[in-house]
Amino acid sequence: MTEREIEKWPKEPWPEEYKANREEVVREFKDLGIEIETAPELLERLIELKEDGHFDDASRMAKIIDKYPGLSEEEKRKLKIAALLHDLGKTGDADETKENRRLTRLIYTYNFPKGMGKEKARDVLNLMVHPDKDKVIEYLIKKNIDIDNRPMEDLWRDHVDYTNNIISKFLESKNVNKNLKKEINDEIRKIAVSHHILDGKIPAGLTASRIPVGGKRLEIIDKYQILTLVDKYQAFIDRSAFSHEKAISKLEEVVAKSSLLEEVKKEYVEVIRNLATVKELEKIAGGKARAA
Repeated sequence: MTEREIEKWPKEPWPEEYKANREEVVREFKDLGIEIETAPELLERLIELKEDGHFDDASRMAKIIDKYPGLSEEEKRKLKIAALLHDLGKTGDADETKENRRLTRLIYTYNFPKGMGKEKARDVLNLMVHPDKDKVIEYLIKKNIDIDNRPMEDLWRDHVDYTNNIISKFLESKNVNKNLKKEINDEIRKIAVSHHILDGKIPAGLTASRIPVGGKRLEIIDKYQILTLVDKYQAFIDRSAFSHEKAISKLEEVVAKSSLLEEVKKEYVEVIRNLATVKELEKIAGGKARAA
């Protein structure tokens, strides 16, 4: 984004933009046999994800899931549903006001300088060129988030907890269509919130040893499409896009360096090896083949 665009972000979309985004979100779920319009609160957040560019990641992940070997059509469908929901937390926590959700969205859409992930959150946030910078910092302090000591990448991963809270609230609601609850169920929640386990982010109610295999697949696929996509999350990964082979090697390195139990690491390695067999994946994730 240009500096002028950043200062206006997140913005209210034009009616035709909103309509187009809504139609695309509804279509993605309808293709999976889900009438997401029956959950207006979820739909609104998903449209915001589309506006902010995060929903497109899920669409790329779905194409990779289609190529993943050895899965039944139902296993692929569940993974795709979880992929579409996994970044819901980037629209704010479950019970946030619309204004606080806007401030949260700003954190997840702002293009921070490269390599700032391990810096203290306040130091990174102070670099924002945005009229609402002070509001963002004040909002985080009111939430008792220790921006003076937590690394930015740690704060950034709080969206996993927010996603967990949003889906849990949906499942607990008595006003939700029962058929929809059968599709977006607790299994889907566990898969959707398991996409930063290798980074040390284990959401409430899960343990590293009880991560569903679908969650492991989702995390590896998510990381793969990030690694192979130019300029994706440059704030936290100072690199150019990886080739298929280099991305697979990097994923194996991430698993090896994680603090997970060895038997859990082996399960991740198996997922990576399955992904490695599909050579055309880099064209899906990055849009064209790239050199290492």
